[in-house]
Amino acid sequence: MPHDPLDLQNVLRDELEQRRVSGYDIGGVESEVGRALETGSSSAVLRALWRVEQTKHRAGWRYREPSTWEEIHGQLPPSPDLPRPRLDRWGLLDRLSAAWLGRAAGQRLGTPTRGWSHRQIPLDYTLLGLSVLETYGFGFETPQVARHWMEQLPVLQTHTAERAAYRNPMLGLVPPATAGWRNPYREWIGAQIRADVWGYVSPGNPAQAAALAFRDASLSHTGNGIYGELWVAALLACAFVTNDAAAAIQAALAQVPARSRFAVAVREMVALHAEGSGWAAAHQRMRERLAGYHWMHVLGNAAVVAAALLWGDGDFERTVGLAVQAGWDTDCNGATVGSVFGAMHGGSPLPAQVLSTLGGRIGGVVGAGPIAVDELADRTCALALGETGG
Repeated sequence: MPHDPLDLQNVLRDELEQRRVSGYDIGGVESEVGRALETGSSSAVLRALWRVEQTKHRAGWRYREPSTWEEIHGQLPPSPDLPRPRLDRWGLLDRLSAAWLGRAAGQRLGTPTRGWSHRQIPLDYTLLGLSVLETYGFGFETPQVARHWMEQLPVLQTHTAERAAYRNPMLGLVPPATAGWRNPYREWIGAQIRADVWGYVSPGNPAQAAALAFRDASLSHTGNGIYGELWVAALLACAFVTNDAAAAIQAALAQVPARSRFAVAVREMVALHAEGSGWAAAHQRMRERLAGYHWMHVLGNAAVVAAALLWGDGDFERTVGLAVQAGWDTDCNGATVGSVFGAMHGGSPLPAQVLSTLGGRIGGVVGAGPIAVDELADRTCALALGETGG
């Protein structure tokens, strides 16, 4: 089923669903939406969409899910103490190389089950983020991200929330309106898969990683969609200073509003693991609790990432395998856990038979062709150490 923000019928259908899972009272508009979709009349679709957009949260909705930086920070839990960074330049280079390689390998291992012919989306946005930092420095602003997309990223290589965020500036909208205007995909996984580079350049500093991630995420996402990028960026930052997956996951949650559905979903995986539950029980639990959400919604995919890292037992193939086996957005989740694993453990645990398929190079939308991983690690390390750009 297509989910194209350039198609008003798709937008109407998917906005109704987004509001349903987000606690809005849609009972009074469902029949009108059904009639509008059946007739296909543009005027009927637009009127029904306007009516859906006027709906309010049901009484008793217990979550608090802000989208502004100030409100998000007003709802963060206390930050746990983290070890100080101890990596020298060569150690950091090893972890960064492993993170880039783990991301590429995880994406490749997750792709066959999806069967899509699209480009390597999880790598495209990591390369774009690196380019943003090298072009604008650590002080980049969200409108500069939008401009960079338009200069570097073909519109037909964008999907769902990113395509809406590509469209909206051309309608004269500026962030954060670019994320919310007629974008039913604003809490899907798109921002979460753009998170990695902000963590790469912030080893041991999850707050900085989250701050960078917010300026990227708020171009295209709101609420839980933003939290996915904050959390993964912070998780990567934590991975450089601890190899305890549970500790890193919980420390990263300090960058996410505590009363959000996102925090609840991830905390539940941490609690199940701490209680000694097995992978099968955790997988069943996330499927039961999140069954009403689309497979590209951020909540299910964040739960998968957390669970795969927790039950992966420090083994790369098992960790990526669990992320893929769990379903939902398999190539993106495989890429994310592969990236975190590499940052956490370095290059030595990465299996040679998996890495041999990559040839030491990573391709994506930015640049004329595949880029050597050693070069990407050097460029990222230079930013992390303040040697260039930022």
